[in-house]
Amino acid sequence: MPDRSTPLLTKYIPAQQDPWVPTFESLGAPHNTYWLGGENVGVACHSSAIDPAHYNRSYSAVEYLPRAGHNLRVATNSQVAKVNLGKRRAKYVATGVTLLNGTTIDARKEVILSAGSIQSPQVLELSGIGSKAVLEAAGIQQKIELLGVGENLQDHPRIQASYQLKDNYTSFDRLKVDREYAAQQLALWSAGKLSAYDYCASAYSYQGWPSIVGNASEQLIATAETVVGAMPNVVDEAKLKLLTNATYRSTVAQVEMVLSDGYTGNKGYPKNTSDLYGKGFSTIIAGLMHPLARGSVHINSSDPAAHPVYDPKFASNDYDLQGLVTMLKYIRKIFNTAPFSDVYVSEYDPGYDVVPANATNTV
Repeated sequence: MPDRSTPLLTKYIPAQQDPWVPTFESLGAPHNTYWLGGENVGVACHSSAIDPAHYNRSYSAVEYLPRAGHNLRVATNSQVAKVNLGKRRAKYVATGVTLLNGTTIDARKEVILSAGSIQSPQVLELSGIGSKAVLEAAGIQQKIELLGVGENLQDHPRIQASYQLKDNYTSFDRLKVDREYAAQQLALWSAGKLSAYDYCASAYSYQGWPSIVGNASEQLIATAETVVGAMPNVVDEAKLKLLTNATYRSTVAQVEMVLSDGYTGNKGYPKNTSDLYGKGFSTIIAGLMHPLARGSVHINSSDPAAHPVYDPKFASNDYDLQGLVTMLKYIRKIFNTAPFSDVYVSEYDPGYDVVPANATNTV
C-alpha cells in the first residue's frame, strides 16, 4: 500500500491505484523508487508536472516564458501558413513566414521550423518543399525537391482495456455522471482543498519483453529481426539492438503501462439506459515503445487550414501486431492478479468475448 503520508506532487491518489505496485511486484517487475535517475525500468507511482506551491500544471508557458529575455516575442492565436522562400545565388533561402491571416513576418537571420511531427511536414509542403508528386496533387508549386518530407513517420501505437470497479470504489467517471458530486469536488478544488479534480495519472510501469513473457520474448525478437531484415534502416537496426543486446534487454523498456482512472476506450462509457451507467471504471493503457511501422503525413490541399492526411500504418508489420496483442494479454493478466483482482468486477472494454486469436506467444 502506498504511504499516503508521504508528500507527492500527485496529491490525489484513488484507492484503486493502491494495488498497482504490489501486483506488478508479484508478477516479477521490480519496484523502481529512483525513476528520475536515468533508468525507468520497473513499476512506480510517479510524480507529475505539477507545481507543488499551487498545484497548477508546470509547462513552458508558465515556467520558461517569464524567464525569457526581452528579445522573445510570442504571438498567440497565430498559425503559420507557409515559410517564405527567396532565391539567392540560385538557391532558395527562408526569408520569413506568412501567417494564416496573410500577415508576413520577415526574418533577419533564420527561420526555425518546429511544428511537431504532424504539422512540420505540412508547413514544408505548403511552402513548396517536398515530393513533386505530392505537391502537384495538392496544387502547390515545387520549389525544393526533398523526398523525405512527410515520410518515415513513426508513432507509438497503444492498446487498452477498461475494467469495472467494485461499488465501494469511486472513479474519475463519477465526475461525468454525478452533477452533485462534481459540484462538490469543484468547490473543494476552488477552495484549495483535496479534490478529485486534483487527480493526475501517476501509476506507471516500464518493462522489457522478458519481464512480460519470459522466454517467449525470443519469438518477438525473431519476428523483429525478420521485419527489420526485409527493409533495413539504420534507425530500426538500432531498435533491434535494444532487443538483442543482453544489457539493453534488461535496462531499456519496450512497453509502457499506465493506469488511467476512469473509462478510456473505443466502446464508450455506458449510456444512461444501461445498467452500468454510473459505475466506475479503470483503464490500463499499454504503449509500444519502439515500433517498427513507418507511415506518412502529407497535405492533400493547398489550404493551410486543412488537416494533412495522417497514415501511421499502425500494426502493419508482424512485430508491432504481435506486440500489441501481447500487451493486451498482459493487461488482462495484471487485472486478474491479486491484489488488483480484488478491486474489479469484470472487463468492460473490449470484453472477454474479444480474443486475440492471432497471438502465438503466451503471457
